[in-house]
Amino acid sequence: MFARLAEPGVITTSPDLPDVSTGDSPVDLVVSPDGKFVYVSAGYGYEINVYSRSAIGALTPLVSASSPGFPYGLAMSSNGSFLYVASAEGGNATVYSRNATTGALTVIQTISVNSQFPYKVALSQDQRHVYVTNYTGTGADTITVFVRNTSTGMLTYSTKVASQTNPYWVSVSPDDKYVYVTCPSGFVCVYTRNSTTGGLSLVQTVTGMSYPMGMCLSSDGSTVYITDAQTSQIVWYSRNASTGVLTAAGSVYVGTAPSSMAISPDGLYLYVTNSYDTTVSILNRSTTTGALTASKVINVGRRPYTICLSPNGANAYIVNTESDSVSSYVRR
Repeated sequence: MFARLAEPGVITTSPDLPDVSTGDSPVDLVVSPDGKFVYVSAGYGYEINVYSRSAIGALTPLVSASSPGFPYGLAMSSNGSFLYVASAEGGNATVYSRNATTGALTVIQTISVNSQFPYKVALSQDQRHVYVTNYTGTGADTITVFVRNTSTGMLTYSTKVASQTNPYWVSVSPDDKYVYVTCPSGFVCVYTRNSTTGGLSLVQTVTGMSYPMGMCLSSDGSTVYITDAQTSQIVWYSRNASTGVLTAAGSVYVGTAPSSMAISPDGLYLYVTNSYDTTVSILNRSTTTGALTASKVINVGRRPYTICLSPNGANAYIVNTESDSVSSYVRR
């Protein structure tokens, strides 16, 4: 009798990959480019949790780094030398240097975003600029632009750009020419990006969704995927490479309150955390058209909020906000 092989693209638990605890209220997660370490923002733990990652993907807790002001969004430089954190209650962005051998973090800068509640953070592909969404409070409904020193990792404030109400997710296109911002108030803002100054100019405001939240772009930049948390759908848009403009191309229903997504390295699958029904939806993806079709639903931990794949695509990691943990999965 032969064991049944797992279907391609499915994520499965393993006794060799136990859950690991985090600080209070974990939100975001990144894996270092070398695949050796994982970092989690623990909001009310006021810390960044650090884990080493084994060859099979198992996580081992290391010493956490203090991060005052409810650390929320995370972004790591492409060379893995620096970690950037948006502090949702502190009105700051914090810059950490990262020891590539031990994974340890050291604060090298805390800088104001000139807003009260920053949420998400992204680096331009050329690594010369950093963008932070300012969700609510004083100075909200804006994106803060920083100039980044590519040698030291340090930031210099440049400007703030207006957005629609409650900007949340921010992504930079693979060609570095456009910046996309979701606003749960019902909009997606499309900006051209000045490669010299990092400045943004609005070129399109997309409507038609109830609560656009999470976002990811295909690696070739041809398709943009957005979670509509209120209607429990993933909506995808074709992207004009010349103008950056988005055109609605399709949608598919997933679980309740989808929050974040990850695309497999081969582009064949898209994974969605459904934060209100403790599941992950696995969708088949056409590498030609970008279209999605529902495939599988996997039960996961309590309030799955953020999903991230390892650089080699062998593992998936999910932040469980209500159970203060990270779950590790094998990806087939």
